[in-house]
Amino acid sequence: MSKYFSLIPRVRVNYNTLDLIKALFTSEKKHKFRNLTKKIISDYFQNENILLTSSGRGAIYLVLKSLKQKKVVIPAYTCMVVKEAAVLSGKEIIYAPTSKDDFNTHKLPPLDNDCIVIATHQYGIPCNIEYIIKECQKAGAILIEDCAGSLGTRINGKLTGTFGHYSCFSFDSSKLINVPSKGGFIVAKDIESLNKIDTSELKENTIKYKIKHLVRGFIYCMVKGKYMYRIFHYLTMGRKNKMHISENTEISLTKGEFYTHGFYEWQARIAYRQLAMLDEIIKRRDYIYSQYDKNIDNAIIKKPPYIKDSSCIRYTVQTNEQAVVYNYCLKHGVDMGFSFNHISSPSSFKNEHTIATSILNVPFYFKLKDNEMYRVIRVLNSIKL
Repeated sequence: MSKYFSLIPRVRVNYNTLDLIKALFTSEKKHKFRNLTKKIISDYFQNENILLTSSGRGAIYLVLKSLKQKKVVIPAYTCMVVKEAAVLSGKEIIYAPTSKDDFNTHKLPPLDNDCIVIATHQYGIPCNIEYIIKECQKAGAILIEDCAGSLGTRINGKLTGTFGHYSCFSFDSSKLINVPSKGGFIVAKDIESLNKIDTSELKENTIKYKIKHLVRGFIYCMVKGKYMYRIFHYLTMGRKNKMHISENTEISLTKGEFYTHGFYEWQARIAYRQLAMLDEIIKRRDYIYSQYDKNIDNAIIKKPPYIKDSSCIRYTVQTNEQAVVYNYCLKHGVDMGFSFNHISSPSSFKNEHTIATSILNVPFYFKLKDNEMYRVIRVLNSIKL
């Protein structure tokens, strides 16, 4: 039995019902909001070679499909859709070991000029990009930055997404910018690289697709409150004793809608307003991250690193008692998320599989209130095993 009826959500989106209503009545005939969205991104990265995409995974797929190299190196600990995008693009997968301290690649396998390296800044924590660039340059390999979680992160003052030949970003519900149900973009090093990307097979927007994802957006808006979220959690997970609404344990071998659609005007209308306040979003999230870093103090919880100029999408803790900690927090009114509990790398990558079964995501988003933040801290500090 839960001690509290209210429940702080694991995710809370930036957009609201008015954004969704405006999107519903947005015509696809004009490109006003797509152009404005691209303009903000272009100005932010000082790069005009921008392509809006249906999702982060769709971005990775489109880039990989455009490249002739046959092999792709991915982190052994990462979201399964990275492997999925690589498989769907016809590439051979090679895994790189991952650090349990910052969740990033710390050593690359031998490379050659038939390789593509995906350098992930996991959760917004910057990887050792200088080392990866050096190894790619020596081998003549192509470098793609996976920046799904690192929009706004800087390394020595330089934005992630400006180091590779390509970089891929995401706008899903757990990221800095949220669009129903997903969205994303590609930044290419130059116009020649951008022109290699073939979008001719992407579908046009349909009313069915639009309504389906706007309905999902309305559901996200409805469950922002702590009381409605408790009801939602009970109906979707609690009564079934589940920790996930759905759990993908295998990659898909067919291209779903997040690979086959584009990024539409109605989605750009929702993204544009958030991008216009990106600095405010980053500042607020950095404040919450710093408060967690300063005030969470419990020996059974390993905190993530706090690195200056990192714009993180999640505050990810590790514990050897994942289920116990999750259930304790749930009973005390705090929901916790899970990152990549199932990963695609072979079982020989023991370190990475240990990470996958120890991760919990603390509520961490732009619209988290101060009183909710301090409640999260109190609950985590009160856990005793």
